[in-house]
Amino acid sequence: MMKNYKFVIAIIFVLICFQSVFSQVETQDEKERVPRFFHSVGVSLFSEYVSGTLTKVPFYDTTGVSIGRFNPERFVGQYSSSWNVMSLTYIMRYSIWFMDDSHSLSITMPLTFGLSYLTANDGSGAYGSLSVPLMLQYHSGVASNFETPQIKGWMVGLGAELNIFPLISSEQFKPKKSPNREELIYAKHNWIQPAVEVSYRWLNKDDNCREVNLRGGYGFSKKWLDQNGVEQQIAPFSVKLAYIVSINY
Repeated sequence: MMKNYKFVIAIIFVLICFQSVFSQVETQDEKERVPRFFHSVGVSLFSEYVSGTLTKVPFYDTTGVSIGRFNPERFVGQYSSSWNVMSLTYIMRYSIWFMDDSHSLSITMPLTFGLSYLTANDGSGAYGSLSVPLMLQYHSGVASNFETPQIKGWMVGLGAELNIFPLISSEQFKPKKSPNREELIYAKHNWIQPAVEVSYRWLNKDDNCREVNLRGGYGFSKKWLDQNGVEQQIAPFSVKLAYIVSINY
């Protein structure tokens, strides 16, 4: 968990450095400064679903004289999922290549904080979700850069995202029939998964840019033998539909 938080902090620091340095880069053809950073905010209402990663809880064999783990080991699979009541997104985008007035490539970090409540296995509360994606995006039309004459446009993106869900929880599992009364298995709440996204953009009557964004990610599946010896597998995933408002376009 600590390594993932350090990874997030490092990415944010790098993007801030890019903003301070590259926002003042001059092109060869223009003397004026070229704005490369775009900022926007978004909101989702009951339109973000998160299914978390797997926690494997050992299952013990009680058919013999002494209690011991099955050989090969068997587990009870535990995971959480939720529709977030509301999700808030802050998007920081840095344009790395202006192809022309209406097309560009960018590196983007759409940080998303989701509000939700779950009851953990031990009866305690579990709250919220955090998504930290890093996306390579292709933009066409409006908001692709600050010079485009277009009033509509679209975007496609590909990258990876760090998910923490639930964000706050002390969830723990006590294996049934365990000979060790002190044995506890703490739930795993963070994972990294590939992600894709698409957006449709337009200018409203006040010339403010608006956007509808759909992003989804699917993690790597994990397999285990359940208490009956049958192989099971599950993969974490998330999907979010957001309404986005530009701040500086």
